Amino acid sequence: MGPPAMDPEKTRDEADATNAPASQPRPIQIVTSTMAREFEKSATEIAASAFDYYKQPKDVATYIKKEFDKRYPSDGKATSGVYHCIVGRNFAASVSYETRFFLHFRVGQENVIIFKSKDSPFDTDQVDLNK
Repeated sequence: MGPPAMDPEKTRDEADATNAPASQPRPIQIVTSTMAREFEKSATEIAASAFDYYKQPKDVATYIKKEFDKRYPSDGKATSGVYHCIVGRNFAASVSYETRFFLHFRVGQENVIIFKSKDSPFDTDQVDLNK
């Protein structure tokens, strides 16, 4: 089961995704992890599918993040945290993450970082931003 669509609101790049899986599987290497094996396995499976179907790193990152949100949804509390994903060959990152929720791995030559942060987005209709 692969990702034909991320969302009804696709970007142009997402619509240009390839429809055929890659001919050879890409090697996956865990670089750093504080995640449980179950989460590592989910992340690498989701990423492998994403790289087979999407060409742009931003689309791969979006797909991985959305799939993690579906599999491991927040309980709605502001302190529960949300998932984030970074994908690319060359980048630097400095992130704050929840203990036991950080994973850096490689799929072929691409780096993937997925982590959960403690702060959640808030509903701007319920928060006075003019204070």
